[in-house]
Amino acid sequence: MKISIATDIEAVSSVKSRIPEVFDETAKTRRPKIITQNGKAIGVMSDISSYEALIKKVNLMKLIIEGEESASKKEMVSLNSLKKRMKEKYGVSSSVYAKVG
Repeated sequence: MKISIATDIEAVSSVKSRIPEVFDETAKTRRPKIITQNGKAIGVMSDISSYEALIKKVNLMKLIIEGEESASKKEMVSLNSLKKRMKEKYGVSSSVYAKVG
């Protein structure tokens, strides 16, 4: 996703007075809002659905990296063991595979 300087970056002083509106906007557009102070980025506002999807993607990427490392060391496990470990370690269930994209 590309960042639009005109719409996705906003000063904290502007956001403070209209936080609910900014969250509504991020939920509607599904685009994060980069918050600046004194011309420097200090944070990001995002709707919860986008944030949760991001966390799931990060966790899935961690699993892929872990799998690649295990494969290179010839440390193979059964599919059932992998699913169990994924659920315990990252909270990832098999239904996530179809939703992450």
